[in-house]
Amino acid sequence: MIRRLKIENFFSFGEPQTLDLRIAANATDPDGRFATPSARPEVRLPRAAAIFGPNASGKTNLLRAFSFLLTFVKDSAQWRPDAKFPYLQFYGGTSPSQISRFSLELDGTLRGEVPLSFTQHPIVFRYDLALNWHDSEVLEETLKCYPQGRPRTLFTRERNVIHTGKDFRLPKGDPVRNKIRSNASVISTLAQFNHAFSLAIFSGLSALQTNVTVLGRYELPHTAATQYYQGVPDALDKLNGQIARFDFGIERIALEKGQNGLEPWFYHRGLNIPIAIAFESHGTQRFYAEFPKLYFVLNGGGVAIMDELDNDIHSLILPEIVRYFQDKRTNPYDAQLIMSCHNATLLEHLAKEEVFFTEKDDAGQTKIYGLKDVQGVRRDANIYAKYLSGAFGGVPILG
Repeated sequence: MIRRLKIENFFSFGEPQTLDLRIAANATDPDGRFATPSARPEVRLPRAAAIFGPNASGKTNLLRAFSFLLTFVKDSAQWRPDAKFPYLQFYGGTSPSQISRFSLELDGTLRGEVPLSFTQHPIVFRYDLALNWHDSEVLEETLKCYPQGRPRTLFTRERNVIHTGKDFRLPKGDPVRNKIRSNASVISTLAQFNHAFSLAIFSGLSALQTNVTVLGRYELPHTAATQYYQGVPDALDKLNGQIARFDFGIERIALEKGQNGLEPWFYHRGLNIPIAIAFESHGTQRFYAEFPKLYFVLNGGGVAIMDELDNDIHSLILPEIVRYFQDKRTNPYDAQLIMSCHNATLLEHLAKEEVFFTEKDDAGQTKIYGLKDVQGVRRDANIYAKYLSGAFGGVPILG
């Protein structure tokens, strides 16, 4: 689960901004929607978090930061030696900085040939990264963990100088150290050489599912979703159950051979023949394509980071999806949903600890804040009405 993300000099983020999902110890939780992922019960996190704000306020840019870090840590060793970092720095101000900084804190466990303390229960990891955007050079890269709350450094890097802790298991004389390029992650590089700890991290990152790329929202082709349903028949069964429950007018979806191989066919009530996906509504197509991400994390734990999930999904269906994550009975592994959203009616189904806003200041910089940080917001307040009235900010200014 994600705890915090700090961003500086990345797209519309100039000055440092932090998405802090941690919930105050004195916050009440009458319906048990908050999770305690680590061995430290004083820290709780929301299983669902929604980010609201006007168009172009930076909601997608916030989610892009997650996508960039995922791409950098997993794939940067495969980039060309002269490849530029695939994002834009903040161009505002009189003297734009060339240094971008990221800091990500999360709770998780590792699987593989790592010390036992990393596999028994979730612990806190913190990953810090500083990049020279202009020269595409890693200035600093650090990975720490906090078993039982005590800090332990796995590795630190300053340009090409790398120091490792004993748990990371990378001897000083290991020649693979010389393979780490100036524009590539330590983890991505070492994973290519079967370094056990890096492989465990690499594998664990598959639990982060997103429809966002650094360039924007990525709509999964239905062919990729079809391949997933073919390999995981239970996912298709669950999809059919939800389709029937949400009353799309569809009785079931079946995978059948077509001119282009295996294709989804939609059987509607009252129709004599099935309908190809190309003739379904955009909302139905998108629900078919996005459902594997939600199913994957709900059935094994992880984080689904979704941009504009409400764009094509009915306002009555979206709260049901959110409730799957909020409810421990349907989310036994404490999967987490972090989504950007325009549909303000969803606020009627969220606690204040699950609501965040983005807005831009006069310098064009995105600011992030949580509803939990707004003074005087009672738990029984009508968040929806107050938001529309502009009481919390994060709404378009019309005039």
